[in-house]
Amino acid sequence: MSMFGNLSVGCKLSLGFGIVLLLTLGVAATAFNSLNLLQKRSEILRSESATQAHVLKARIAEKTFAQDLAPATADMVRQAIDLLGLQLDSNGAPLTSNLRQASSAYLQQFLHYADALRLSRDARLRMQSRAAAAGDSFSAVILDQIDSLAVALDQGQTLEAGQLELLEQAAALRDKLARVRDSELYYSIENEEQRRSDWETNMSDVLSAIGNLSLRLGNQSEASLQSAQTSLADYRQAFEQFAASREQAARGSQEMNVESERLTALLADSELAQAENILADSHHAYKQLGLITLLALGLGIGAGLLIRQLILQPLRQTVVLAKRVAAGDLSAPPVLMERRDELGQLLATVSGRL
Repeated sequence: MSMFGNLSVGCKLSLGFGIVLLLTLGVAATAFNSLNLLQKRSEILRSESATQAHVLKARIAEKTFAQDLAPATADMVRQAIDLLGLQLDSNGAPLTSNLRQASSAYLQQFLHYADALRLSRDARLRMQSRAAAAGDSFSAVILDQIDSLAVALDQGQTLEAGQLELLEQAAALRDKLARVRDSELYYSIENEEQRRSDWETNMSDVLSAIGNLSLRLGNQSEASLQSAQTSLADYRQAFEQFAASREQAARGSQEMNVESERLTALLADSELAQAENILADSHHAYKQLGLITLLALGLGIGAGLLIRQLILQPLRQTVVLAKRVAAGDLSAPPVLMERRDELGQLLATVSGRL
């Protein structure tokens, strides 16, 4: 206390203002640091939103690719995942390593899925071509039967019921094949096991019909029947390849969706972690601001009271002595003052008059 008492009044006032200034700077620095931390967290949260936007673009391009199978659309998926990787590297978000792995796995599954879709498309086109060839070969069988009947009529022969029945059976092949193609169409659209079972049933019906017709015709129309049977076998093989490629594409789609959901879940966890960090930082910032404010108030009040005491006490003593001297009362003993500031000097001077 004596050390402060020996300071000049100007130094005391400067010390008081300095303490207030330091406390104000402390509050401002704490507020600025908290604001800067919250701003960084907000930027990371915005980066998380941009990351989710890249994933959404990839999923939209993925769905579009399933419809058009365009290479440009596949490139859009790849570009979106590449941008996602760059975004993850730049924002330094939690779970970045896991997100990178999940995005890479999703891209790999998409590429497998894209290859399976291309194979399925090629198999479908090949199946349709083989089906058209089978239909043409069945038409050839019908034309052979018509030509056979025309020859018999030209030769003046009377047409028998069996010959007309053979023509009806040959014509029925086309109808049976049409039902097979209908089952194929439904299976292509719905990809249900029941539709494939319907196709197998209708195909068995066609095979049975062409087998019966072959037995009844014998050597007649042997070439056209053989061609029809070969075309039908090729069509069946192409359908089985198409079905296998569809199953492969379905598995690829399922695995890709699993990776996509995993990536989405990780992004959601990362965003939640960032939101929790922001909330924790906000609470920490409020706590810091509260503590530094209370500290500033306490120190400010304490410093004010101390300076007030150091200045007012000797000033009051001096006023009392000055009044006594002015009143002519010189009987009081001199006041011994150890203070060396202006007020101490003033009090010593007044006390010396006694």
